[in-house]
Amino acid sequence: MFAALERSGSAPLCVYCTRARNEHPVTQARSEQMQTELRKHLHRIRTLRSNDARVYLFCRILLQASAPILQTLSLTWTQIWNNSTAVGPLGDFPQIRTLDAAWWMPSPGLSWLGGLKELSLAPLYELNGESSEDLFVEMLPAYPSKISLPHLKELDLEFDREMFALDFFQKLDAPQCGRSRLSICAAFLYLNQSVADYCNFLLGVVDEAILPPPVTEATISITYKHIGRHMLLTYDTGHRQLAFDCKSSVEEGRAFHYMVQGFQAQFKEPSLTVDIFNPWAATRWFLGPLADQNVRILVLHGKPRVRAVLLTISDFQNDSWPFESLKSLVINNAALSVREITRLVGVRHRYLQAHSKRWLEEITLVNCLLLGGMRIAKAATQLAAIAASTKSDHTQIDRNPKAEPESDHEMDQRPNLTGSAFGNIAIEVVHYIFEFALNLDRVHDLGFPLKELHGHRRQLTAMRGVSSMWNDFLLSSPRYWCVINLSSNTSRTSAWLERSGSILPLCFFCTSSQPELLVFPSFRSQALLPELQKHVARLRTVRSDNPRMYFFFKSLLELSAPALETLSLTWNQPSSIGEPAGESFGDLPSMQILHAAGWIPLHELSWLGSLKELALDPLHRLDLMVFEVLLSCYSLERLTVRSAYNMTVELPTEPATIALPRLRELDLSLPTRRLTFHMFRRLDVSRCDRIRLSIPGSLLGDRNEALSDYTGFLLGPPQGAENPLRSPVTEATVEINFTPGKQLSYGTVHRQLVFNVPNRDEEEGAAFHEMVQEFQSALENPPPLKLVVANPSTSPSVKWFLGPFINDNVLSMDVYCKHEPARPVLAAVGSRSMVVPPGDLPISTSVDEEWPFASLKSLTIRDASLELRELTWLCEIREKHLVARSKRWLENITLVDCRILKGMSTVAAVEQLSSFGVTLDVVRWNDFTS
Repeated sequence: MFAALERSGSAPLCVYCTRARNEHPVTQARSEQMQTELRKHLHRIRTLRSNDARVYLFCRILLQASAPILQTLSLTWTQIWNNSTAVGPLGDFPQIRTLDAAWWMPSPGLSWLGGLKELSLAPLYELNGESSEDLFVEMLPAYPSKISLPHLKELDLEFDREMFALDFFQKLDAPQCGRSRLSICAAFLYLNQSVADYCNFLLGVVDEAILPPPVTEATISITYKHIGRHMLLTYDTGHRQLAFDCKSSVEEGRAFHYMVQGFQAQFKEPSLTVDIFNPWAATRWFLGPLADQNVRILVLHGKPRVRAVLLTISDFQNDSWPFESLKSLVINNAALSVREITRLVGVRHRYLQAHSKRWLEEITLVNCLLLGGMRIAKAATQLAAIAASTKSDHTQIDRNPKAEPESDHEMDQRPNLTGSAFGNIAIEVVHYIFEFALNLDRVHDLGFPLKELHGHRRQLTAMRGVSSMWNDFLLSSPRYWCVINLSSNTSRTSAWLERSGSILPLCFFCTSSQPELLVFPSFRSQALLPELQKHVARLRTVRSDNPRMYFFFKSLLELSAPALETLSLTWNQPSSIGEPAGESFGDLPSMQILHAAGWIPLHELSWLGSLKELALDPLHRLDLMVFEVLLSCYSLERLTVRSAYNMTVELPTEPATIALPRLRELDLSLPTRRLTFHMFRRLDVSRCDRIRLSIPGSLLGDRNEALSDYTGFLLGPPQGAENPLRSPVTEATVEINFTPGKQLSYGTVHRQLVFNVPNRDEEEGAAFHEMVQEFQSALENPPPLKLVVANPSTSPSVKWFLGPFINDNVLSMDVYCKHEPARPVLAAVGSRSMVVPPGDLPISTSVDEEWPFASLKSLTIRDASLELRELTWLCEIREKHLVARSKRWLENITLVDCRILKGMSTVAAVEQLSSFGVTLDVVRWNDFTS
């Protein structure tokens, strides 16, 4: 640095600092020396930028003096305290025009703030000007009522709380603003503002007397941010844009569609342009509902999986074709065969001819990799015949014969499906069938079990053995060979890598259940590693639960893996034997999910800041290194920490609070209740939407202190600091699991307590019920209960844990039997004795007897063996009691995956239960009644 300053002469300077991966710590003496040298050149610093929070205080101390030509200042800070008090005020910067303040704010009295042209406060940790230990302050200040920004041209607001978004926007008086963007990190299902409020924002309504400009065209953007997790959805009118960061689900897709319908109706049906970034299989949930809207232009950006979107466009449903108003299709940066485009138009050619209609007028391919097959000239000729034109802009042609045949002659050598078992089904549909059978849409999903991933190879081998045609078809398509099982021998692994081509993303995995991996010789790893390193740039997923493979994968990932998004590795050695502590890896800029079983990464790794999901399960040691890792993962949305059976604890005093501003889900399981709550209180989870705490030990000891902790946790933050995503508690779930783990849980939709009790006796059952009653009374308007009973065993155990709930407000019950009889639970529901004699089922004639579970309305039994006579008995034994008191009881009984034994038939049971007003639904059953 000193030599560079000397060589720079008197020219304006740009001083910057980035967070390096393997940087050496700077001593105090060297820091003072750097400060002294930089002060000499402060008068010619024009730009100062840093994304490393560790040098924030260094820069603030440096900038206490005047910097006369400083124009751009960008600093990042992660600690939550009053910075100006800690390091003093900033100096005078008369020429400053751009300020980027991440996690800090300048003092409002600085004179040079009036000369700013661009200001960025992202992320912002306080909103009312007062210091706070929370990442979010719950109320907007009443003063000032308006903030005048007469020269503002562009505005970008992003809030995690919906109610602040529009309120803060309405405080801004910016009449010259030509572009406004409002981003809300909230699910559509929990939005409180009406569509009309958002319409007013989009129209730019300031006063009712001012007519807004007409909206003639709008743009919808669908961005798949993370596999199986989140979507970023925007609605843009050109001047105003609304953005929603929501979860990827069918319900969210429908809610987004309803909102778009409201916008379109308000704006008199403007034409739509739909942009889809990183399309994935779940995109159909958000794109499909738009099929009947006035979509004129569709643009696909990003990953090679555009086929799912093309199928959505061309799928004939409900006696109509989707997207009939579509005129232009643009595909950008994708790998596809031109034949897919011709089939897209050809499948509805007869329909267009019969109705004298026109559909697509233009198809544009930009920076696409065209796989071998139909030539672009031939495709243009075919499309021109049906009134469509094809443009090719900077498009590459892949002429690798291993990917796809190149010429028409070679196309004839491909597997001919005409006249086969597939009939005349389009090739894309056949690919879809094979992909569905092989679960290709889930191979990069961490929720997909490793055991099922291991079955991919066996399934693929079995499908190749059906016929030579199937074998040739599978060998000709790289997409089926991208899941690499590293337990295979070197030659087989090399063959799969070769068949996978050079474009599609790869998944490397191995499991501990594979006998061939009990020994992994060093000579084999040395032979395999260079072959794998050639393809590390395409690596998207690495998964292994085999500790013997840990150091092999670590060696592989010492290189940069630019496309790696998911990493899950296991190392099960305890710390006393040499647990990897603070493991280093190469540059992984796309990392989103990290599951570390028995190890933790170095907190200095730069890519930790981009992680969305982190799991430390099991964790052998809880010490300062774990806290430093969590501090580095400031973008986390999901966090799981579960202790090993012999975990060592050395709690540091600092940091007192770990800021995780984007955390949405937390799962915490530590050896003791006190340690669990101590760790929970040190995490800033004020905006966390789903929290699960696991508590080991008996429920009988230290009850008063424990109840205080539990009720405080369930009630959430103090009054006025509730999470806006958190809806009112309308139902609580109690789960009683009779497996050897003996888990008992109580939870609402947002918070859950899990108890791992050591004994399964009457005292524990009574203590758990008393605790549930305390929880119910602590909640405002105690919600009804849903009972979940898993693996019910003997009648005494069911009686001890289920019996205390017979007089509670239980509306529904879910029973998971795991191939066992359901009779113990049915007895608990049907009679106070909770014991059914081995002979005939008793029929009670009592009218005055108080019956258990009088509020029960729904009963679901899963994976059980039972006689249907047991279900009719439930209603028969209390029929006179219900008639005498004009009451109703059960309304619905559902059997899922049950084994129905001999006796009463299903038809007879449905008829008899319907006479009692009960509906019987049977889903996926094995009927042995005949």
